[in-house]
Amino acid sequence: MILSRSQFKRRMVQYFDHPAIAAAHGVLWTPESAIGAKCHWFVAVPRIREWRHEQFWNWCRQNLQGKVACFYNNDGVEQWWGFTHRRDIAFWILKWM
Repeated sequence: MILSRSQFKRRMVQYFDHPAIAAAHGVLWTPESAIGAKCHWFVAVPRIREWRHEQFWNWCRQNLQGKVACFYNNDGVEQWWGFTHRRDIAFWILKWM
């Protein structure tokens, strides 16, 4: 399931039971400062199978139109990833899931 930014925000506020987490400059949006872009689409996926960080990020830079960032990692059970371009999601899932 792909969530919009507002849907993702509502889900995280509900999950953490703390509205301030998703404030305009709240901790929820910290990954965006690392990529220098605002994510508009979000997906929850099982933990990414074994991967090397350098290989992963190089592939993302070379193959995606936009940017991607990990917004939440629930002890390797579930991860929430944000994307700047919706069209990147299916391609990314096919490669890394």
